[in-house]
Amino acid sequence: MSARLWTLILAAALTSGACGSDSKDNSSDTNTTADTVGEVRADMIDKSDAPGTDVPSSEIAEEVVEPARTCLDDQVESKDVFSFDALDGPVEVIIDEWGVPHIYATTEKDLFYAQGFVVARHRFIQMHAMRAIASGYFGRAPVADADDLSNDVYMRILNLRGAATAMWAELEGSGEPVGEMLLSFADGVNEYITLVESGGIEKPLEWLLVGEIGPWTPVDTLTIARLQSWDLSFDGRTDKVHNAARVAELQERWGESEIVGIIGDLHGLAPSTDAIVLDFDGDRNAPLLDLAKSLSQPFYKRLPASYWKKVQKALASVEIHPGAFGTRDVGSNNWTVSGDLTADGASLVANDTHLSLRNPPVFFEVHLNTTRAGGDIDSGGVCFPGIPGVILGHNRVAAWGATVYYADATDVYAETVILGDVPAVLFNNEEVPMTVRPETFEYAAKSDESCEDWVNEFIAGTDYTVETTDDGCLLTVNVLEVPHHGPVIPESMAEVADGMGTALTWKWTGFEPSDEIQMLYDLLRVKTPEEFISAVSHFGVGAQNWVYGDVNGHIAYAAFCKIPVRQCLEEVDDTMYPSFLPFPGGGGCEWNGMVPLDELPQAIDPERGYIFTANGDALGYTLDGDPYNDDTYQGYMFAPGLRVARIEDLLAEKIAAGPVTVADMQAIQADHRSPIGARLTPFILAAITAANEAKAGVEGSDPSLAEFGDDDGLAAVADYLGNWSFNAAAGALPETSDAEAKDAIATSIFNSWAVHVSQEILGDKMESPYDVQFQVRFLFRLFEEPETMDTYDPELGDSMLWDNTTTEEVESRNYIILVALQKSLDFLANPELVGVDAEGGFGTEEMSEWHWGKLHTIKMKHALGGKFNIPSEETFPEGYPRHGDNFSVDAANAGLSDTKFTYGSGAAIRNVYIMDADNPRAETVIPGGEDAFVGRAHYADQFELWKVNETHPLHSQVDDLVEDAESCFILEP
Repeated sequence: MSARLWTLILAAALTSGACGSDSKDNSSDTNTTADTVGEVRADMIDKSDAPGTDVPSSEIAEEVVEPARTCLDDQVESKDVFSFDALDGPVEVIIDEWGVPHIYATTEKDLFYAQGFVVARHRFIQMHAMRAIASGYFGRAPVADADDLSNDVYMRILNLRGAATAMWAELEGSGEPVGEMLLSFADGVNEYITLVESGGIEKPLEWLLVGEIGPWTPVDTLTIARLQSWDLSFDGRTDKVHNAARVAELQERWGESEIVGIIGDLHGLAPSTDAIVLDFDGDRNAPLLDLAKSLSQPFYKRLPASYWKKVQKALASVEIHPGAFGTRDVGSNNWTVSGDLTADGASLVANDTHLSLRNPPVFFEVHLNTTRAGGDIDSGGVCFPGIPGVILGHNRVAAWGATVYYADATDVYAETVILGDVPAVLFNNEEVPMTVRPETFEYAAKSDESCEDWVNEFIAGTDYTVETTDDGCLLTVNVLEVPHHGPVIPESMAEVADGMGTALTWKWTGFEPSDEIQMLYDLLRVKTPEEFISAVSHFGVGAQNWVYGDVNGHIAYAAFCKIPVRQCLEEVDDTMYPSFLPFPGGGGCEWNGMVPLDELPQAIDPERGYIFTANGDALGYTLDGDPYNDDTYQGYMFAPGLRVARIEDLLAEKIAAGPVTVADMQAIQADHRSPIGARLTPFILAAITAANEAKAGVEGSDPSLAEFGDDDGLAAVADYLGNWSFNAAAGALPETSDAEAKDAIATSIFNSWAVHVSQEILGDKMESPYDVQFQVRFLFRLFEEPETMDTYDPELGDSMLWDNTTTEEVESRNYIILVALQKSLDFLANPELVGVDAEGGFGTEEMSEWHWGKLHTIKMKHALGGKFNIPSEETFPEGYPRHGDNFSVDAANAGLSDTKFTYGSGAAIRNVYIMDADNPRAETVIPGGEDAFVGRAHYADQFELWKVNETHPLHSQVDDLVEDAESCFILEP
């Protein structure tokens, strides 16, 4: 059993995103069988201080065996009846044909109580794993391994549970409705736990793999909520320590060379399109950011590249840390269209969030209703398992969706340290002692391991002790914190002189309490754009682009969150420091409050009648490449704008053809045009033409290109790429048309070339991993606007970065393009590198076999592997062939760093909300099924829709629901 696989699969939403991450699939391919269950050790470690164990168990709930009952006024037959003392009245739970529960309660308290019970019944092991991971207790599970222990240490350093505990302290006993919602939800979860433990409900197989289960508490819910916030906002868009490591390496290698401009060229902040969310009506200011000048300051020169790389390496050893997942395009899509542009005056809201495609899925579909009994809640959509309410969805009047707004909410500080038994830092020329927070971890090493064997590089970089106990192993980590900043990053403490040293610390808005949970409560009842704006204003950590539409045709948008006002960015002079790198910790770069909400992006009923976000720059502050020269600083790197621009173009087409329909919205969600391919393919074709001219001896041609030509297969490549529609088609399926097959071949050639050309350009110049967001910006400038680059040479008429520094010759742009193309063709045809498992190609020179979908696949992996994966390995052993490539609207990013073209994140939901006044409803799908437990009917049924971009209706009207009802069960006092 791979515990790492359990951590990644059961945590479900950890890679971001969130509404987050278009990351590649980097989880283990380890497969196991259910036989492993019998190997689980009996000597489980006592979990008396694990999350939730300080709360007494709920009253014993007993299943009542009696004649069949009915729901919805005798229209649906009941399968089960449960009796719970805590209920005020009966609750009917109708299960539709896709396994979605529709919960009808008589009181609000009963509604959330029932939601807790129902979600736990389908997803409890996922919920438990998420609270354990977020709290830093997963290492106690029988299936845990050393990686899980280091993840626990990382999470305890961040202390997400501490922030959650502080949030609950503000709500507990307050009588606030949101606090009662959390309590009722927890009580419902605990009824499920009690029933399982007492034998009233069959214990799922997976239960045996995670160890002792403690009761659920509101703190558990808030800890999972803070986990989602961490995933969406911690470290900003990229990890600032990793950026520093890359910059330091480049300075060390090229700082005195003629290509020193590579540092600025690789860190351009301007988006790759001019598409923004809101119309920009301000003046474009002259850029102030001079990266070369900033990096020449003593602060960035005092620490060698080896220091930053050491810390980077330690962080990478923690697998749930964002930097460990390699190249990513974190993102999501949403847009809303006003009723003025639809046939019936109903607004439409579309949302597909790009998160980890895990098994079980990130989201759980649910419908909550008290209006049938005279209440005021009738809301359907999705929730995060473990959190009550509806995070993305609609009520009878309004709908809402979200994507990540890449606000900069995290800073890294380089501290000047006075070493000693309790270190201190210099802050404003005074010594400030660090605080010490002891954290203990219990675990059981395997029989052939010692307790010390579980200490990896990350843990070794902390102040720790390990001891062997009668029950197993005990690790104690003394977490160091700088009071005015935050925790010290492991492996970052270093001595630089006698008694003096340096260390890195994190500061993040999420370390402090906030009230996102209030937004969840308020959204259930929003009826106007103004109420919507007010509700989302509570979302302080984990910034989102929230869009809205209602039955009256109104639309709205807001991106609210806590964004620090940085002192050093207000005073732009010789001491300015770019925010995507660490700040000096001695003072002068502190936070002066938060950016006022009225300065953040928002709009109600814009004149054009539609709003789209897709993680782009909302206000246009980065269009000039400098996010620091505007009224407020909000973030340094939004999405490059490729999805934003494509969605805008498609919406404009649909609106021009009008009126806009649900089918139009879904067609945009399914769009898989290759944005990089459309812009860079002409350069490949131009290079092939230049090679043919050189081979033919055309006057003025480049003789170095004569080694390439038609006899090297370039004519066939030119034919495929020259006729490519730029749709990144999958092919590889029986129903593939001839046109799709040719597109699939072109897609394979282009994406293989894109990886190889990136390696040819940069492989001789840097070693550090390069984030795909920076990389795509760099490639577009290098190909399309080399004259804007710091490495531009007027005599060459191009950037000097085309030249391979390891050879004596000076290579040209076309030469490198063709070298990369030839290597790409050789790779795709290599008989020893075939298929997904080999991270290879097709093993044949016959290009007609080069269908993109054979390499570009998706597989939602289950911890038991094999036939439990989605899709089953019995039907698609290498995963399901999928269309799309990097930055396509239907997200399927394989990255640009290697030739493993599988992907591991994409649309965690696809929703379209139709705000018809007579019948508000949704078309929706998740990538798997409602039920997390293997073998149940709704374990993987929605994948069959998801894989082909289809959806199912999520009904809100009783008559529609009765027609599609599968069963129901009843909860009663």
